[in-house]
Amino acid sequence: ALEARNHGDHELIAEKLEPARKIIWDSTREDPSFADAYCLLGYTDMLQNNIELAFVNLNKAVQKDEDNTLAHYYRGQLYFALYTIGLDELASDEAEQKLSSKLAREYETRLKTVERFKANALADFTGIRKNRLGSARNAYCTGIVAYLENKPDAAIKELQKAVRTNPYYPEALLVLGVLYERNGQVDMAIECFTRVLEDNKSDILAYYNRANLYTGKGMFEEAIADYKKIEYFNAAGYPVIFL
Repeated sequence: ALEARNHGDHELIAEKLEPARKIIWDSTREDPSFADAYCLLGYTDMLQNNIELAFVNLNKAVQKDEDNTLAHYYRGQLYFALYTIGLDELASDEAEQKLSSKLAREYETRLKTVERFKANALADFTGIRKNRLGSARNAYCTGIVAYLENKPDAAIKELQKAVRTNPYYPEALLVLGVLYERNGQVDMAIECFTRVLEDNKSDILAYYNRANLYTGKGMFEEAIADYKKIEYFNAAGYPVIFL
């Protein structure tokens, strides 16, 4: 099972996602207690934007090994992404929910779901055995906990530390860009999203955030170019949430 998992890991590094997933899946059939294989399987599902299946496999990894650091890390990423996306959707629908009691009840139900995502993300990131992660990921996890606890200055400090250690850490750069934008530091936010795209030219979230900032600055040609990239990669089926 270990040999099969390692073979799948090599295929994954080479971005051969379908062969990687089959090889890793076979390793779980050989040894159903192999938590690392389920963790890697969940990560592969994330890369393919199969969020429900990613949760299934990452949950299995944690069930089989409560201290599986990477499973908590990846699952925390999923919960954090769903929390931030849900929060944005609630903000856009806030006025509408006042139109009727039915809409208000639906809004309240969605709000509880989003708050549950936040609580689950906090639980995963605070429960990580950080001595098993590198320094960049340690700082990132600490920064996300600060973000979730509404401590933006502390979050920025930790995320800056993560980016100093790994200048092309996409998750850290994306969150740091959002925080810079909220601080009115638009050029610094654009720089964060641009750096993500230097390393991964198909990151839809980076294009979306940068396009919105370009629009706000009146840089319409640049914004249109980014929106066209979003259309292209969406049509090609690239994942929206991760990497």
